[in-house]
Amino acid sequence: MDSDDISTVGARVRRRAAASPRHAKRLHADDATLAEAAYRSLTDQIVELSIPPGALVSEAVLSQRLGLGRTPIREATKLLARDYLVTLLPKRGIQVSVIDASQMLLILEPRRCLEPTRYGRAARRSTEAQRRQFAVLAEQLERARAAGDFRAQVRIDAVFDDLVDECAGNPYLTDALKPLHGIVRRFWNMHAGTTGYQGVISRHTAIVRAVASGDAVAAAAATNELLAYNETLLRAMIE
Repeated sequence: MDSDDISTVGARVRRRAAASPRHAKRLHADDATLAEAAYRSLTDQIVELSIPPGALVSEAVLSQRLGLGRTPIREATKLLARDYLVTLLPKRGIQVSVIDASQMLLILEPRRCLEPTRYGRAARRSTEAQRRQFAVLAEQLERARAAGDFRAQVRIDAVFDDLVDECAGNPYLTDALKPLHGIVRRFWNMHAGTTGYQGVISRHTAIVRAVASGDAVAAAAATNELLAYNETLLRAMIE
């Protein structure tokens, strides 16, 4: 891989980091829409646990947090509710959803149906330049795992998902899986640093490498391996 590939991926990761709550900036009117900008920022904050599960917040608090008026915040929270990240409580506020192993097992069912196809399409349809970007992401993910930097892992994974969607070229798959991926990332952030979490990242890296190789069959097989490992861990948490 050459320096251009590394630079391209680096720019993607930096954009993701710049949008994170650790690098929060007040949002500006030149975003595509203020509601969409608020939705993206709040999604990142919830997924990265800056706003913890179970937290009860108000439109006023979120408005102050992002420096936005009530209207875009209200529209953003509707999108968050659609993604199962919050529950809107009339006259009480907005509660960040709690996620547990039982819910994650339910999420595995649609993931098993859709994710092997999605990653397989990305492997098959990606260009050589995109495959080199996947290879860079695999190296970055492995370094972040070795360093125990779970925030970097989350952002790299989000960049990977964006690139997969770009390569797979199926908006129906993207729309079906996007809210699930936010829930999954948030759950594993809650378990960052555990042996199970490290196993998840290791298997996820295998998917990235398979997509980078352009091998659709290997990508689907690596996906099934990750999901089977997830099920084993989740059932152990429940027992």
